[in-house]
Amino acid sequence: MFTLQCKSARDISQHSFYPAEDEVLLMAATQFKVKGCLTQGNLYIIQLEETIPPFPLLQPVPIIGSLSIHSNPPSDSTVASFDISKRKSKKHSNKSQIDTHGAAANTSKKTGINSITGQMPDVKISASINEANLT
Repeated sequence: MFTLQCKSARDISQHSFYPAEDEVLLMAATQFKVKGCLTQGNLYIIQLEETIPPFPLLQPVPIIGSLSIHSNPPSDSTVASFDISKRKSKKHSNKSQIDTHGAAANTSKKTGINSITGQMPDVKISASINEANLT
């Protein structure tokens, strides 16, 4: 059994198959320091404390609030159009400038996945969403 002292853990007991257990979700690459070990018969308790790594591998995503998810019938689709324009940037010596030809984007309501393809260095993107019923 582990006893954890950490700030980045998220309580998942409401989503667990065992709601009476104190279960938490830890971010990958979270580092701990062993503070102590206790032995009581066949039970071993390891006390761990979260440490701040000298070179963080991952940064936690800030939790602002809950997001609402709206479901639409399968026949509904969202079409997103993007206005892409080049930004003026400083020229870097000994580096080639890459030309931006544009990008394509789509949104799938079924999966909730947004994808953008194309070369986009030094671009400014503004988006507008148009609802459309496709049959």
